[in-house]
Amino acid sequence: MAKKEFKSGLDNLLQSTIDTEEAIPKIDKKGKAEKPKEVRATFIIEESQVEMLKAIAFWERIQIKQVLYNAVDLFIKSYSDAEIQNLLTTYNKKNHEK
Repeated sequence: MAKKEFKSGLDNLLQSTIDTEEAIPKIDKKGKAEKPKEVRATFIIEESQVEMLKAIAFWERIQIKQVLYNAVDLFIKSYSDAEIQNLLTTYNKKNHEK
């Protein structure tokens, strides 16, 4: 059995990874590959959850942001398309009233 070479350190958790969804880039009108729009946000979560996120990212050899993306994506997919549309409509109405 071949010996796996594991790298350690925080920089390896933060290095770029390629997901199967990211492997096929979207092409814009000019023929250039589009990157999905990302937003930097701050959230408060329990310390134990942060440790688990880091451990999962380390184990899977992916970025912490990819672990979060997968978790949020799984949560969003737990809603039906109709529920999502209703939520978005309600949210957008409330946001535009201000």
